[in-house]
Amino acid sequence: MSKLRSKLKVTQKRKSRREGVAKRKLERIQKEQEEKSAASEEQRIEAEVDDIIRRDAEGITEEEEKTVKMVAGLVVHRPALAQSKKKQLSRKQLVRQEKHRERGEAIASAQEKKIGRATSE
Repeated sequence: MSKLRSKLKVTQKRKSRREGVAKRKLERIQKEQEEKSAASEEQRIEAEVDDIIRRDAEGITEEEEKTVKMVAGLVVHRPALAQSKKKQLSRKQLVRQEKHRERGEAIASAQEKKIGRATSE
């Protein structure tokens, strides 16, 4: 009986040791992930601050940032038309758009008349 008891004690010790090792491993992995996320957050903030400082140094506003591009340390202005290009609508789409607009105006005027009657009563 004592041999069985000692064997059970040894297996229990081994099991508790394995559980402890697994627990510490899990804690270490979680800690590393938290450190990585904190570091990436710091890098993102640092990059944002550097970008703001660069824009201030060059005298570029955020609106201009969209039309300005840095190429090999040179400031290159993009043409404003290149950004505002829109797909040309077909005649059918234009007619449909006009109908929608007219319908919207009709509904708006009907609402105004309705509101006008309700306030005058």
